[in-house]
Amino acid sequence: NNPNNKEDRAVDLLVDNSGNGFVVGNNASYLSYDANVTVNKFSTSGLLQWEGFFDSPGNQMDNAVRVIKDGSHAVYTLSTVNNNVSKADVLITKYNSKGVLLWQINYDTAAVDNGAYAMEMDAQKNIYVLFGASGGWDTKLMKYDSLGTLIWDRYYADPFYVMNMDNTGQLVLGGGRSGYYDNLCQRVDQNGNTLSYSTPVNAAVNVFARAISSATDPI
Repeated sequence: NNPNNKEDRAVDLLVDNSGNGFVVGNNASYLSYDANVTVNKFSTSGLLQWEGFFDSPGNQMDNAVRVIKDGSHAVYTLSTVNNNVSKADVLITKYNSKGVLLWQINYDTAAVDNGAYAMEMDAQKNIYVLFGASGGWDTKLMKYDSLGTLIWDRYYADPFYVMNMDNTGQLVLGGGRSGYYDNLCQRVDQNGNTLSYSTPVNAAVNVFARAISSATDPI
């Protein structure tokens, strides 16, 4: 509970091999329209070990999306953040095992909203970030190394909202057009190249669920 007695909301959770829990979410300030991104580490007995915090300039809404970790206990978070200068931006942060912020990346195209959707990590500790490129009608996929250096970015004309990595390291993207009546499923390799693409119109099985349930995280 934050000291302002405003809304606190958990968005994503992971547990490491030692049983420690990492929770990413939002808490509100005194202002009803201001929400901040938090990431908290809890011990196996539920004691708070450390807290990371982000509040964008201008006291606007910041929304956490995802938390993942690597084998060295570093923690990465993905969020959509807002300010008074530009449209919504994508924020990626990395913390070490003690909760010290190592780096953060703010992806901002200024003219359009960029909404963060998903993040995955491969066996080499590269991260893949999926987000809306033009207000959610198309998609960008970006690959960064563990130092936060951009390796490549790919643009897809279709709106993809979910992503998972299978045990071969390939990424499965799921999305939908026209109010989700046209489902989309796309498989890409670790260079962002399309391996397969399907559009089962009005399919009985939603591709969102298929994309997630058919893929297994190798980490």
